[in-house]
Amino acid sequence: MPNVIVGTESGLFRLGDSGGTDLQDRKIPDVALGTSGWWAIADNTVLHEPAGATWEPAVSVPDRRLNCLCPTDTTLFVGTDGAHLLTVDGDTAELARGFEDAPGRGDWYTPWGGPPAVRSIAVRNESIFVNVHVGGILHSEDGGESWSPTIDIHSDVHEVVVSEDDTIFAATAYGLALSRDGGRSWEFDDGGLHATYARAVAVSGEWVLMTASVGPRGGEAALYRRTMEKPGFEKIHNGLPEWFPHNLDTGCVAARDGVVCFGARDGRVFVSEDDGDNWEQMAEGLPSINKVALE
Repeated sequence: MPNVIVGTESGLFRLGDSGGTDLQDRKIPDVALGTSGWWAIADNTVLHEPAGATWEPAVSVPDRRLNCLCPTDTTLFVGTDGAHLLTVDGDTAELARGFEDAPGRGDWYTPWGGPPAVRSIAVRNESIFVNVHVGGILHSEDGGESWSPTIDIHSDVHEVVVSEDDTIFAATAYGLALSRDGGRSWEFDDGGLHATYARAVAVSGEWVLMTASVGPRGGEAALYRRTMEKPGFEKIHNGLPEWFPHNLDTGCVAARDGVVCFGARDGRVFVSEDDGDNWEQMAEGLPSINKVALE
C-alpha cells in the first residue's frame, strides 16, 4: 500500500509503511511535500520536517488564519483568510505585495458576506495559480510580483491544479473548468455528473478525478473521473460507497503515478493503485480530514 499523509482537525496521521501520528491535538489544514522535506500548517504556525528530521516551527502568523501552502524550489507560498498570500523566507512571513494589488480584488466576496480566502495554490514551472474563494484564479509569471485574473470569479472555484502538460483544471460550482492556454480561455464540463457542485480535483496520468455533490452543505457527494482529452465524467463505484453525506473537500484528493487517495470528513481514507478503477478502504475513525497527500 502507498504511504499517505493525512491532515485532520486533531493531528497528522501517516498511513502505510510509515504509520504513526504527529502534531497530536493540533488542527492541520494543509500538508505538502517540497524539495527540502514536508511542510504543514498546524493551527496558525507553518512547520517544516526535513528528510530524516522531526517537525520544527518555521514561522508563526498569529494574526491570520492559514488555509493552504505550496512549496517551490525557491519560495513557500501560504494562503490565508482575508484573501492574502504570504511568502515565507526562513522564520519570516511577508505579504506578497503584488497580490494585495491584484486587479479585481475589490470584487472578491463570499456568499455569506464574510471575507474571501485563498483556498488553493498550484505551481508549474514559472507559473503560479492562486484560487480565491470567491475571486476566481489569479496567475503570476514573475514569482508573485504581479498578478492577472483568469476565470470569471462567479465560477466559484474551490480548487486549482496544473497538470504536467500545463493544462489548468479547476473544481467549480459548475463542474470542471479547464484551460489549455494559461488561463486566457476556459471550457466547462459537467457531462455525466449527478450534480455540478465540485470541491476537489486531481490528475493521475491521463485521468482527471473530481468530487461533486448537490451543494455547499454536501449531500450525495461522489468521486468522478474523465480522461484528460475527452469530456464527460463517469462515477467511480468499485469499492466505494454509493454516496458520501458530506462534501469531499478541497485538498482531500491526491494522485501520483497511478495511485489515487482521498479522505472523507467522517475520517475514512480510500486508496486506488490503478488510477481510480478499484478502491479499498485504508483507514477509518480518524478525526475530520482536511488534507491528504502521497509520500
